[in-house]
Parts: sequence; C-alpha cells; structure tokens
Amino acid sequence: MHALGEQVHDQFGCELEYRDGSYRVNCPVLLSHNRMGFSIAGTGRTICSICGQDMLTCPHIKGSTYDRITARKIQGKRCNICGEQQCEHILGATHDKVRAFGILVEIAIDHISLVENPANPLAVIQEHSLTKKDVLEMLHEDQRDRFEYGTSTIHCHHCKLCKGA
Repeated sequence: MHALGEQVHDQFGCELEYRDGSYRVNCPVLLSHNRMGFSIAGTGRTICSICGQDMLTCPHIKGSTYDRITARKIQGKRCNICGEQQCEHILGATHDKVRAFGILVEIAIDHISLVENPANPLAVIQEHSLTKKDVLEMLHEDQRDRFEYGTSTIHCHHCKLCKGA
C-alpha cells in the first residue's frame, strides 16, 4: 500500500484538503496505521426471504437454494425470489434454485462504540481534521511565521518517509 501511495505522491503530489474550517487527512495510506473504527451493537429481527417467517424458526437455511418456490411478496413489499421491491417475477409462478436470505425487518441500535479493530473493514475512520494547534505543532519553528491557516498548502510526504511499519 505504501509503495502504491509513493507512486501516487511522485506522480501527482499529495496535499491536505482545507474544508469546513480545517485541514482534512483522508489519505488511505496514512489512515491505515490507525486501526480504530466503529462497532454497532443492537438487536434486530430477520425474516426468511422464502417463507416470511422468523429466520430462527423457519425450516429454510440461509444461503441454501430451494426448488418449487412460488413467487409472492414478503410483508407485501419484497419479492421472495429476488428480494427486490420492483421486479419481473410473476406472482404465483414457481421457481427453482431460489436462494434463501434474511430480510431485516426490525432493528434497535443500542450503541455505537469506537473499537481498536472493527469487524467490518469499511467501518474504519476514513477522515479526520487537523486543528490549527495540530498543524502549528507539526511545523518547524521557522515555518510557523510564514504559515497562514486555511490559506497555506500543506503537502503530505507520509509515503516517502514511512515504509509501512
């Protein structure tokens, strides 16, 4: 990842974006060092796509395929063949090789936690801001006098300095 980031740096350069009153760090290479992310906890109820019953008590196994399934709308909304609200399946027609999946019909989020290693890799922090204090502390003393927060360009050289450790 760092080698690719270094190529991007050499080709295009890397500048921190200034938006909404602060500089933004959104470089995936730099952010890859931070393993922090979010974990959502709560309860929910899932019904079977084939029969519409609670997934825990119905006879179908999620991910398995079934033959001779009659097309119908689950809860009056979703097609039990494809899961879509709008589709070409004709109600009452029979289909083979229909995969069972769960449809989440109720969810109650209890809390969202910041965790060290989130189970979902897409739940990581994808951007953070730098305050004026943060930026001034990063600059060498002789650079601080010339720096204008919000106007000056900040170049990132992380990929050139770090070798992936």
